[in-house]
Amino acid sequence: MPAGPVTTTAVRWDGGFILAGGEIKPRVRTTQSWKLTPVSIKKDFGVVNFITLAVYLAAMVGVGYFFSFRNKNTDDFFRGGKQINKTLAGLSMFATLLSSICFIAVPAKAYATDLVFLLLSLPILAITPFTIKYVLPFFRQIDAVSAYEYLEKRFNIEVRLFCSLLFAVFQVGRMAIVLYLPALALAAVTPLSEIQCVLIMGVISTLYCTMGGIIAVVWTDSIQSVILLGTAVASFILIIANVDGGFAGFVSIANTEHKLHMINWDWSTTSFTTTAFWVVILGGIGQLIVPYSSDQAVVQRYMVTPTQKQAAGAIWINGILSFLAAILFFVLGTALFVFYKENPELLDPTFKTDAIFPQFISHQMPVGLAGMVIAGIFAAAQSTISTSINSVSSTITTDIIRRFNLVKTERGYLRTARVLTLLLGMLGTASALLLVISDIRSAYEVFLVTVMGLFGGIMCGLFMLGIFTRHTTGLGALLGALLGAVALFLLQKFTPMCGVLNAIAGVVLCFTIGSIVSLVLPRQKKPIEGLTVFDAVIGKKSSEDKIR
Repeated sequence: MPAGPVTTTAVRWDGGFILAGGEIKPRVRTTQSWKLTPVSIKKDFGVVNFITLAVYLAAMVGVGYFFSFRNKNTDDFFRGGKQINKTLAGLSMFATLLSSICFIAVPAKAYATDLVFLLLSLPILAITPFTIKYVLPFFRQIDAVSAYEYLEKRFNIEVRLFCSLLFAVFQVGRMAIVLYLPALALAAVTPLSEIQCVLIMGVISTLYCTMGGIIAVVWTDSIQSVILLGTAVASFILIIANVDGGFAGFVSIANTEHKLHMINWDWSTTSFTTTAFWVVILGGIGQLIVPYSSDQAVVQRYMVTPTQKQAAGAIWINGILSFLAAILFFVLGTALFVFYKENPELLDPTFKTDAIFPQFISHQMPVGLAGMVIAGIFAAAQSTISTSINSVSSTITTDIIRRFNLVKTERGYLRTARVLTLLLGMLGTASALLLVISDIRSAYEVFLVTVMGLFGGIMCGLFMLGIFTRHTTGLGALLGALLGAVALFLLQKFTPMCGVLNAIAGVVLCFTIGSIVSLVLPRQKKPIEGLTVFDAVIGKKSSEDKIR
């Protein structure tokens, strides 16, 4: 700016701002007006960074090509022949659930607010043993390819198809978001547009997923999880090294600015509209129990290991890494706030809040490391995209095509699975392109409130009805899901309930309505022995473990 007038208001106008008048000296005002236009300054990404990124992308495609020759049937394509060890399965589960939503939007959330939302990850320490004891045994017992096979055995085919289709819709929405967020980073540091970035990521993810199946997905997920954590730790260390006073200075400034605030002690009658402690904890339970009990992308990892014991080990590996990663990414966002608090002139006014981490990468990272961190952002997106594509393909193939014998040979099923994988990758990419041109203030909250809350909670409620009740009928479960979705939509639209409660509200509504309706309906005669906690062998070695 040519001058620094104060005591006047800047007004948005024609893509910029108008600053009319103002005080330029004590008791001296100017009659001049300025039009201010924010200009984004792009730093050259550099040859070294491009090479680093290109090597990573080529390696992912290479993994897909290498494992493409190992898929002889759909069991290989969707479950890896149940020969994947617990470490790879656990790393894959972790990378699947992490995604670019955590890698980009979580630091942005902590940068803009505080650490209150970190508590959403705290219940993982309780959800992990709950999953191992009460959820895992049922999927291993029926040797499921699709998680929704359990729903047909427990209820009926209609419930299975309903939940399978809900999952497909949920995953397509998720794919769009996790492709959109990394596009912000790439568009900020390369000559590519956001649309071009989405296309490149979508095409490469679809390519190696289509070629290699679940084995390629698990291996690439494992590689990507190491890159994710490594680049996040490196970024945090670099930020702290550039803060006055180092780590002690970081803590001091963050504490002074109330960025370390974590708990809102509010027990009033209106606290359900806020991020009060009990609200965030309940919300975290809902958001965590949903994927571990009803998400095919996660359940698929339960089935790729040789035994139930190894599957339990994979869940523990994922749980511990997820808890540590949540702390890391929230603290990373706080560190970004402290850095820019000390260096406000380094902020780019044209960046969206969701792109605060990419801004640091593009302007402050040294050559080579920036390319690796951008590769980490790619990894965050691709681990989720590839898993979503493969898991939706497995549900459609298993729950519809194989269930109704639409293909006559195993070779035909494998070919169908690959075609579906390709088409789903294209659909997810197209959905992300639509998201690019929309105006979303916080992609993290859109994902959390709209997609996860409405669809995820209802699906989880169906599994809870099956596992924890004897009397629930197929019709009762289906009505519980439909009426629960309507009730949740009305809660979202007409009440001030805090959005983080949507997932747990969906679970409770589906469970309660389904249970009550089933008490009114005639009892079903369908045999359900071994399909509920009341008559299943829980906590003991499974038959497959005994055999081995």
